[in-house]
Amino acid sequence: VLIDRRYRSSHRLVLHYLVPCMSSYGMCIIDNFLGSKTGDRILQEVQELHRAGKMRDGELASRGPERTSSIRGDQIVWVEGKEPGCENIGYLLSRMDKLITYADGKLGNHKIRGRNSKGYMRLPESSMAAGTPSARARSRAELTADQ
Repeated sequence: VLIDRRYRSSHRLVLHYLVPCMSSYGMCIIDNFLGSKTGDRILQEVQELHRAGKMRDGELASRGPERTSSIRGDQIVWVEGKEPGCENIGYLLSRMDKLITYADGKLGNHKIRGRNSKGYMRLPESSMAAGTPSARARSRAELTADQ
């Protein structure tokens, strides 16, 4: 699904799409957020991080004695987007920061405090196993709100 032309500006996207979605569902998925070319470049950077062995198994917040790899099944790496080879990831993070800034104060009881100081990039094992990335990994941005 392409973003409707009337939502092309970040302000309009926030007011007419992101805020209603966040208010109704507490999350928002924006298809084709950066376009397929930029999405493909981001995916290439994430795959290179994986090939370089920089990703680690995802963990549960509680870090209890149970084995989390059987529960999560993904791999993560923390990046700021300023690291060599992460320029397109940095662009994604800057665009998400812009949406967060525009949405601040427009979500009623919900408060977007921003994201962590580093971007959280997650690559599910299933997309790496077949060597073919999912379209979802290439072209979506997901935001969630705290209540």
